[in-house]
Amino acid sequence: MAKIGKLLFLFLLMLGFEQVKAQDVDVSATLNETIVFQGDRVVLTVTVGGKRFKNVSNPELPELNGLRYLTTTPSTSTNFSFVNGVAKSTYSYSYYLLTEKEGDYFVPEVKVEIDGKVYKTSPLKITVKGRTQAQDNTQNTPDIYLKLEVSNDKPFVGEQVVAKVVLYFKNNLEILSYQPVAGWKAEGFWKEELRDGKQPQAESAIINGMRYRKAELMKYALFPSKTGKLTISPFTVVTTVRVASRNRDPFSSFFGGFGTNQRNIDLETEPLEIEAQAVPRVKDATYLGAVGSFTVKRAITQNNALVGESIEVTTTVSGTGNIALVSKPTYEYPNTFEIYDPQETSSIDRKGDVVSGSKNFTDILIPRTPGNYEIPEMNVSYFNPQKKRHEVVKLPAIAMVIKRDPKATQLTSQVIPFNVQPALGLVVWTSKIPDEFYNEWWFFVILGFPLIGAVGLYFYRGYLDRMEDDVQFARSNKASKKADKRLIEAKKVAQTDVKAAYSALYKALVGYVADRAHVPETGESDEMYIKILHEKGLEEESLKPLKQLMDKCSTIRFAPAGTAADFEKDADLASDLLKKIRRVL
Repeated sequence: MAKIGKLLFLFLLMLGFEQVKAQDVDVSATLNETIVFQGDRVVLTVTVGGKRFKNVSNPELPELNGLRYLTTTPSTSTNFSFVNGVAKSTYSYSYYLLTEKEGDYFVPEVKVEIDGKVYKTSPLKITVKGRTQAQDNTQNTPDIYLKLEVSNDKPFVGEQVVAKVVLYFKNNLEILSYQPVAGWKAEGFWKEELRDGKQPQAESAIINGMRYRKAELMKYALFPSKTGKLTISPFTVVTTVRVASRNRDPFSSFFGGFGTNQRNIDLETEPLEIEAQAVPRVKDATYLGAVGSFTVKRAITQNNALVGESIEVTTTVSGTGNIALVSKPTYEYPNTFEIYDPQETSSIDRKGDVVSGSKNFTDILIPRTPGNYEIPEMNVSYFNPQKKRHEVVKLPAIAMVIKRDPKATQLTSQVIPFNVQPALGLVVWTSKIPDEFYNEWWFFVILGFPLIGAVGLYFYRGYLDRMEDDVQFARSNKASKKADKRLIEAKKVAQTDVKAAYSALYKALVGYVADRAHVPETGESDEMYIKILHEKGLEEESLKPLKQLMDKCSTIRFAPAGTAADFEKDADLASDLLKKIRRVL
């Protein structure tokens, strides 16, 4: 039995080795063009790559329909690489095909035998167009143009529309560079730029019977903010082009190279009209203004609290869609609770084709009387444009038990003596006869004033010298005035630019902490500043609203601007927090 077990183990080990070995081989086939004209040549390339193989046979070519091989002898190339101690070999076999008939065809799977095992590629689709229409349109089609393409021309209000800025150009042109012109405004839309970090890639396209190359330059997410017909204004791009070189890929020298036929061209898209539909009304629910696919949750920091303790109720909306435009639900809180201005934070991901993320709304409550309370259940809704209906989410009721603080009760029950005795009898008014002037206190003050002035000037001179020589000392002493100045500037800016005002407000808070704590004002995280204040003894009930205000100031540029009235409340909160920070720093 033991011998059989060893043999079985060796067999499984060899089988696993062969599987790993097979996984090290990759066989694929590609076409340099997938949309071509009748009579054009295309290149079929079969690539074999991997870490472990010895013998590779020539590919076994399949029968073709609508195409034919110009030659069955491949053009071959070999590449060896050695990365991180691992050697890899790549073999390429290229065949020229001629398109014979108009229509849609497939290049069947290609078989390649490697070390005695047969591998197959995936079939490839190719579309062959007739040349009649191309000849008729040769004189009427531009060599290069810019187009704005949208994913939906009849969206709902708040629904995401993907707008792509696409460049079309013929093969005789080479694109050297492009530069979008700043200042594009999409009136009537909330605009977000989508970025995936990839360089533009050119691919084939047949437009009105003519072959073009197309490349997606920019991509935006547009959210209609009102109903009716909305016009997307033209988008302008400055391109540098020249007559293409022998290399057929116009993007081979995408950002370099110069030629005698080089020139700059200003390209502009045509205005595009979109008709935004109204979101239907919803019954028995509060609409959050969210359009997309979301989850909505409500949570509380503590269900059992003492009178005077802070309680936070946080509503989280997360998913894909117009996350930046989601509005806060309004809850029914007990009348005996003190309600502070809500705090708002958001996290938005703009990668890919869909805007996603989350948004948090935090209400801060302070109970003032003991008892059993409840935040009633509530139905909220968001609109799902795919299903064209509202999705209703029920937020369960939240029960709270508020108790009186026993320490506070003990303090208020203590007897505080009031040792004041009434004055009895007649009141007699007396007039003091002035003494000689040299017996008065002010005589000695005047007499010693020169000495006091000299000592004061000496210390003041030392203070000025230190302000000039000691940078940290100067920062610490000027911190308060600088913070007050920034607060005043923030209130002035709020009348015209609320987002810039929040930026100034953030600098006032962070700058004061940085100057007093002798740390850099920029390049540090908000958590570091909060940690400094916590270590200096700033109470927790001040740290939480400070952290929330700093988060709001940092993320306000990704959210709707808000109003000057909202900023005024946050500015008052910042002023109050600065007073408390000054006590500990």
